[in-house]
Parts: sequence; structure tokens; C-alpha cells
Amino acid sequence: MPETELFLRLFALYPVLAAADRLEDRMKRFLDREPTTESLDGAAFAQLNGSGLKADYLQNSRRIVTEMKTVNGNTLERIERRLRDRLSQPDAPRVRIYGKVPVSSVIENMPDRDKLNEVFNAVSGRAVRKDLKIANEQIRATKGRLRLDKSTGLVIVINDSVPGIDAAQIAHAIKYAINSSESGYPDLSHFWVNIECHCIRLPDGGTGYPQVLISRSSEKPNDVEFLRRLIGDWAEFNGSHLASLNHDGTWDSLRPVPRPEA
Repeated sequence: MPETELFLRLFALYPVLAAADRLEDRMKRFLDREPTTESLDGAAFAQLNGSGLKADYLQNSRRIVTEMKTVNGNTLERIERRLRDRLSQPDAPRVRIYGKVPVSSVIENMPDRDKLNEVFNAVSGRAVRKDLKIANEQIRATKGRLRLDKSTGLVIVINDSVPGIDAAQIAHAIKYAINSSESGYPDLSHFWVNIECHCIRLPDGGTGYPQVLISRSSEKPNDVEFLRRLIGDWAEFNGSHLASLNHDGTWDSLRPVPRPEA
């Protein structure tokens, strides 16, 4: 089966004062205010409640069906256990860890870094792939029940509490899931990875929260432009502004660095 071509667009939000609420709650407030977005929990969609799978939102005048997924800490526990096992081996380098740091920073100078990355990508990827499978079912069911056959699907993946799972790992898991699944998750067309548990280094020397927009190459330009504007509006909603980054085909531009308050 030929590999599905995916386009990655990279952005970053310049950090502002630490938010008082969780990323998931803030995202819900943002989407509730977005003019073209309809919550499927609203009274207008009461017929969908309690009768099977459904997504979270309709967006862009119902051209996009959206489901939001939050990375949880269970995957991090498995990664940390494997990392402790590796660090306890006689040939392991001495590593001092202060506070919460990305796993990639801990293993950066290890001789078997690439092998460890493969293991950790596999562990974190399983959780992401499970979420994508469920999201595909939710979006497909919603499209069918609302007769939105021509609409595309968006998954918003957010992470503000599990620094061991970074933006590159999530993006890698999405790409792997699309190309390894027998179905290819046909109802998922776009993915917005929204991270606040770590920053990345920006070209001007500053840091920012990574925002990754992944789209199938065949998708409608109108949808992609809407999502680009949506991410920009998200930055403004947070009192920040957006930086656009070049993607050179590697994950180096997404290398995690600690948040400013860390």
C-alpha cells in the first residue's frame, strides 16, 4: 500500500504569563467563541446525545467535523519505567534530572539514543493511535447521522501536562498511524497538535509552544486556510502571537526545551 502523503506546517506561540486554567478548558472556551464553530453538546444537537458515538464540534460552516483528544499520564509512566531501567544499567551515563523535562533531553547524549527514541515513540504512539481510532469512529458516525458526507475530519491533540510526550513524538505517531492502519483512518483529514508542556527554540533565539498542523495532501485548500487562521486566532485568544517555522523534513525544529517558568 503506497504511503499517504502528509503536509506538516509548523508554528509556535510566544509564551505569555502562565494561564490559570488547563489547556483543555481554555480550548473549549476558545472554540465556543469561534463564529463558525458549533458544539455538538448544544441543544440544537440534542438528538445526538445518548445514542451512540459523536464528535465534539462542527467548524468552518460544517465543512469540518472536529474531535478533541487530551494526552494523559498513563503513557508517561510506561516511558519513565523503561527509562529508569536503562539508566540503572552499568554502561548508562550519569544523568541529573531537575523538575519535569522532556525524555528526549534526558537521552540526548546517550550512545543508543536512536534505539531508545524508537522504543519511546512506539510506547507513546500506541496511546495516540488508540485515540485516532476512536476519533475516526466518532467523526464518521457524526458525519453519517448529520448527512455531512463531504465534510472532512479534524483531530485536535492537546498536551499540557505530560512533558515526556513531545510534539515530534505525537506527529510521528500520527504519520505512522495513518500509514500502518489497514483502513488509513479515512475520516481523519487534519490534525492540530497543540502543546504547552514544553517549548521549542525559535529562529530569533526565543522559545514558543509548538503548534503542528498536519493535513493530507489531497485536502481542500479552504479547510487548510481556515485551520491556519484558527491557530492564529488561538494565539490572539491567549494574548500571544504566532511564529511560522520552516519544516526541513526532520524533527529538529521540534526539539523540546523547558518552558520559561521551569
